[in-house]
Amino acid sequence: MSLSTNTIIGLTALGSFLGGVLLASLVGLYLRRKHSRNLIESPPNPPHPSESAARIFRYVTEIEKWLLQGPEGPSDQIPINDFMGLDYVLELHVRNTYHQRPVSYSPDVLKQSLEGLGLDEWTQSQVLAMSLDVTRRHAAIRSLIARVMFAALDITNLSGPSLLPPQVMAFIRTLPPSSTSNFKNPHARVREVLDMWRRCSAALMQNHRWLLSTLEPSQDIRQQARELSQALSKYLAHFAEEPAEGRLDHGEKLYLLVEEYLNFGYLIFSSPCNWRFPFEAERKDWSEGIVVRPGLERVSGYHGEVFDDPLVRAPPLQVQ
Repeated sequence: MSLSTNTIIGLTALGSFLGGVLLASLVGLYLRRKHSRNLIESPPNPPHPSESAARIFRYVTEIEKWLLQGPEGPSDQIPINDFMGLDYVLELHVRNTYHQRPVSYSPDVLKQSLEGLGLDEWTQSQVLAMSLDVTRRHAAIRSLIARVMFAALDITNLSGPSLLPPQVMAFIRTLPPSSTSNFKNPHARVREVLDMWRRCSAALMQNHRWLLSTLEPSQDIRQQARELSQALSKYLAHFAEEPAEGRLDHGEKLYLLVEEYLNFGYLIFSSPCNWRFPFEAERKDWSEGIVVRPGLERVSGYHGEVFDDPLVRAPPLQVQ
C-alpha cells in the first residue's frame, strides 16, 4: 500500500513532535534530579562558618561551666576541712597504735617490708633510719602513711599502688613519655588537658549522669584499699602495740584510716579544680626535720584558669 505525500508529511511532523516531547521530558527529569541532589548536598541558606563556630563554642562553654561547678560548688572549705581532719586522725592513730620502745629487728628485715609501697630508695632509707630512732618514730610513721596514701590518690602517679578508678589509671599509664613527663607542671598544655579529661571522666562515671556529685569508691577499689593497708601493715606491725582485749588490732585500725584517705581522694578526683599535695621542696636528711603532712595547694580556679602561682591553703607540716 502506498502512502500519499500528505500522509507522509503528517507522520513526519507527528514523529518530530513526539521526539521533541520525549527530549523535553528527559531534560526536565535530569534538571529535577540535579536540583534535588543540590538540595541534599547544599541545604538552603547554610549558616556562615563563623556562626557555626560561635554556636559550637557556646555549647562547649556551657559544658565546661557545668563541669567546673563540681559536686560542692565553688568552695575550698570542704577540701580544706577534710584535709586538716585527715592529719588529725592520722596523728591520733599513730599515737595510740605504735610504741616508742627499741626493737631488735635487723634493718634488712625492716627494709624488705617497705617494698611494694612505691617509695624510692632515698625515702625508704629515711623512713627506716627514723623509725629506729625512738624519739622520731611517730613522725616517721606519720610521714610514711601520708606519702603512700597521697601517692595512691594522685592521678599523675605512674608507679606504685593506686586507689583511683582502674579504667582511669589504665589509660594514663598508656600515654607516651612525651606527655607524662609534663604531668607535674601545671602550666604545661598536656597537664591542662589531663585536668579537663579528669573532670570529664568524673562526670561520665556518675550514676546520675547530669547530677554532679562526689564519686563513691567501688567495692573493688575498697578491696584494693584493704590490700594497701595490709602492705603498709607489714612494716608497721614491727612497732605496733598489742591491742587490749576486745579492741581492734592495728591492722583493722589502719584499714579504717586508709578508708578516710580514700574518701578524701575521691572528693579531690571529683573536684572542678586541680589540687596538689607537695612534700619537701628539696630533699634533706630527716634528722633535720620530718614532713608529716604535705601542703595543700590549688593550682587552678573555678573558671578553669591556671594560676601563675598556686593558691596555698595549707603549707607542709614539718616536725623535729
